[in-house]
Parts: sequence; C-alpha cells; structure tokens
Amino acid sequence: ILNNEYSTLLSNSIQYNPALVINKKIYRGSLDADNVYRSICAGFNVTPDVCFDDYNEETQRREGQGGVGLGTFFLVVVLLIALNVLFIACYRRYSKREIAEETQKQVNAVMSQYFALQETKDKSPY
Repeated sequence: ILNNEYSTLLSNSIQYNPALVINKKIYRGSLDADNVYRSICAGFNVTPDVCFDDYNEETQRREGQGGVGLGTFFLVVVLLIALNVLFIACYRRYSKREIAEETQKQVNAVMSQYFALQETKDKSPY
C-alpha cells in the first residue's frame, strides 16, 4: 500500500506531504482555509458566484478591522510636507541671522584695526 501511495505521489510530482493538487498543479502556499479557498476559486475559468460572495464578505470584514483610509493617509503626507517646509524656512531664517551676526563681527574687527592704525598714524611724528 505504501509503495502504491509513494509512486502516486511521485507521478504527481509531489515530494512533500501534506500537499494539495488543484487542476493538476501542486498548490504552493500556506495550507490555511482562506488561501486554499481563494486558490480553488482562482482555478475556475468562469468564477462561480459563491467565490464573489465570499470575497465581498471578506472585504467588508477587513474594512471593519480599522486601518487607515486614503483621505487620512493623504492628510498625514500633506502635514509631513508642511512640517518639512516650515522646518526649512526656520532653518534658513536662523542661518541668515547667524551669517549676518558673523559678518558684523568681522566688520567690527576690521574697523577696530583700522581705527587703531589711524590713531597710531596720527601720533607718529612723520
């Protein structure tokens, strides 16, 4: 009996047990009820109404589980973009202020050197 079963499995190219054959093709996937049911429905040339009914029930059940709607997703994306723009604007303002302060310090240093040079020139006997 075991030899007959083994030869039958090999003739169907089944190397592992448990295995499932749908329309003379080995099913490769998890063997849970939903996946197998969908594979069987996908194997029909003309899909029966019961497959559509079950699909609609499954879709409604999943929609009731929560998740993020498309509107919420776009709202979050727009808010993130707005926050980035605000951050960039604040950073530019800060960097301009820092550059202006640094430039003012350099100008003041050069001016103080100039005035010091001017004073020594005025005091020189030449």
